[in-house]
Amino acid sequence: MTKENRLDPQTAYLQAAPAQYINEKGILKKAGAYVSEWGGRVLISGGVRALNAAEKDLIASLDENNIYWEKNIFKGEVSQSNINIIKEKAKKMKANLIIGVGGGKAIDN
Repeated sequence: MTKENRLDPQTAYLQAAPAQYINEKGILKKAGAYVSEWGGRVLISGGVRALNAAEKDLIASLDENNIYWEKNIFKGEVSQSNINIIKEKAKKMKANLIIGVGGGKAIDN
């Protein structure tokens, strides 16, 4: 299947992981409604550029759905210690969900 077909809403597309995958134009404006199904506490983690690009719509949507959120700005390399930092932040704030924003190293962690 070509990349173009995956983005076509008329084409069947199976995504094995993560458990839920939504690909839709403007989805950040609706994210809070989807996130609320998983609980009311979210850690948002990503690189600076990706967070800056997504944060206005994403945070507005979370706020509209009364979801408490905290932000983790990823800097550095993929490592167990960086994974543990994100894990501990999520645990400390009692996050129900971690939203990864961006790509590359920020998501690999």
